[in-house]
Amino acid sequence: MKRKVFLRLATLFICAAVFTVPVMAQSGLSVPYETYEYNAYEESVPAPVGYYLYKTIDSSAINIDVEMNQPNDICFSKNNEIYILDSGNSRILVLNHEWQLLKTLDSLKDASTGEQYDFTGAQGLAVAPDGKIYIADTDHQRILVSDSLGSVGNVIYKPKTSILDEDVACNFTKVMLDNQGRLYAIADDVNVGTMVFSQEGKFITFYAGNKVEVTFETIRKYLTRRFMSETQLRASFQYTPVNISNFDIDSDGFIYTVTKEESARQATGGKVRRLNAFGTDTLNTGEEIVFGDLEWDERWDKFTGTMLTDIDIADDGLLYLLDFSKGRVFCYSEEGILLTEFGGHGTQNGLFSNPVAIESDKEYVYVLDNGNSCVYVFKPTDYFNNYRSGILYLQDGNYDSAEKAFRKVITDNSNSEMAYYGIGKALDANGEYKEAMKYFRLANDNIEYAVSFTEYRKAFVREHFIPLVAGAAVVIVLLIFGLSRLNRLSVAGEGETYSRMETKWLFPLYTMKHPADGFAQFKNRGIMSYRVTLTILVAWFVITVIDYFCTGFCFNTSRPEDYRIIYTLLQTFVLYALFVVSNYAICTLLEGKGTFKAIAAGTAYSLLPMLMCRVIAILMSNVMSANEGAFINIVIWVGILWSAVLLFIALSTIHQYSFGKTFLCVLLTIFGILVILFLIILFYSLLSQLAEFISSVSMEISLR
Repeated sequence: MKRKVFLRLATLFICAAVFTVPVMAQSGLSVPYETYEYNAYEESVPAPVGYYLYKTIDSSAINIDVEMNQPNDICFSKNNEIYILDSGNSRILVLNHEWQLLKTLDSLKDASTGEQYDFTGAQGLAVAPDGKIYIADTDHQRILVSDSLGSVGNVIYKPKTSILDEDVACNFTKVMLDNQGRLYAIADDVNVGTMVFSQEGKFITFYAGNKVEVTFETIRKYLTRRFMSETQLRASFQYTPVNISNFDIDSDGFIYTVTKEESARQATGGKVRRLNAFGTDTLNTGEEIVFGDLEWDERWDKFTGTMLTDIDIADDGLLYLLDFSKGRVFCYSEEGILLTEFGGHGTQNGLFSNPVAIESDKEYVYVLDNGNSCVYVFKPTDYFNNYRSGILYLQDGNYDSAEKAFRKVITDNSNSEMAYYGIGKALDANGEYKEAMKYFRLANDNIEYAVSFTEYRKAFVREHFIPLVAGAAVVIVLLIFGLSRLNRLSVAGEGETYSRMETKWLFPLYTMKHPADGFAQFKNRGIMSYRVTLTILVAWFVITVIDYFCTGFCFNTSRPEDYRIIYTLLQTFVLYALFVVSNYAICTLLEGKGTFKAIAAGTAYSLLPMLMCRVIAILMSNVMSANEGAFINIVIWVGILWSAVLLFIALSTIHQYSFGKTFLCVLLTIFGILVILFLIILFYSLLSQLAEFISSVSMEISLR
């Protein structure tokens, strides 16, 4: 009995461990955070772990007597030395690549006077190739320039320029050196850009400040402020650019900046920018790339999304972003494709208390945790190494190697759209267009699919030219025969009053060619039919469903799993019913002669050209490429305009209106549809309130 109880408890414990801690791909380790990537619809999907905690470097690991206190920055020198800005102790720890302490700079002194500098609270650190150390001494509003031995040869203060008011503080937070030795500095209260200094510490200019996004709200606020008093101006919210929170520079000299947005109102041109020498963003050249967490906890009233506080550009061009609000690290390719994310807030190994800085070196990623006073070292998994290799091979045009790497990725992660995209590019480069189309479809990439489809169609036409020409000739002959047959059917025979097309089931075809005469027969012969009307409406519904699922992938952005039949019903039957009811009500007031049956039939019969052209467009979308989409649009619009003309003639003929009165009737019908929708929504709201009232009364009675 005891053995059975023990086995049950052991089984429960193992199950709990398995289902509560995500397991890392291709390893026996586990991590305390879930990892994911985003699909083409910006939805998170599960993904294998990309990085895991390799080691923790704290005071005991470094073997120092005085423990680190509030470290705020970390950087690497050209000779692979590691510098940690231990702000709480006003010192700098210098370590080698094996994390062994080389020296401690805890007494920076002026080179000429011997005065000792206290830089407690400093937030930024940079090391020049010649060994000079630049410290953003935040609390003292200065930048200390020291040599490798701790001798301060220069101190940089707030620049004297007309752009900065005298009462503006200059709390330097971050510093960086470019390839020419110029010094870039960020200050919290300065929002006109980063300050650029020469190697001697002389102020040069401001560089690449953020801009306020021009929206309707900002324009309204600006105009309102023109009429405010001084007291109102001081109390009102003023739109100002959000200052850059951090930056880094790549091997090509491009400067990457990140912006921490503390509020949705503080909109900028992009949370991550890649700036050239002129301060032009070369990353967000088209549609803005959204970095960081695209999803947030909607249970909170305020926006709690991404707040980027640091960025590191790896030697291979990958971007590592540190998200302060969620405590996560995001890794992106140069094109802004999310490769992996890891970390989070918590107390378990691999989670952070207060992450403030990030650096990368070869394969490792280092995160400085201010709260725990340590450096977390993360190492990539085999899955991420394959993923990164595939991305880099793809950028270099080595498609065969990229395909091999991405196929390994798919074995670990079948959700990776980027892997499917990479395989598709490799197959396309090797001329395997049909196979490439399959992978581009899996990657949800309509553009690349269209490119491969165009090449595949060219090859297919060359290979089957004679059968295609013969088939086209047969289709043309059949069309000519069919049109001539319909034309004969629309002409009354000798001694007959009406043609064979002027019968109940073929009458919609007759109205397409002879609308005035056809709709006039509604009153003369009463030939309209509810069965035919219902058949056309069912055909409309079916064609709409087919359009959703069967439109060529080059032109189709719909997802099968997003289909809802209620939306199709609203687009077809409900819209039709609203128009007919509204028109009948309006024309009753305007002394229209049409009956409800005539309005219902005339409206349905008018839809026939639109439906026929829609079917033709669906067929065309499966044989045409993206750059030929204009022809499909022409067919669709021909059908819509043709149906609109038929509907206008139908209403004019049925109600016996003039042109002007028919036009007024159409406008009033549209207005009537809006009124009906408003009444339906109002009625639904009243029913909801009544249901809530009855529910609350029932609960009150049950409690008593």
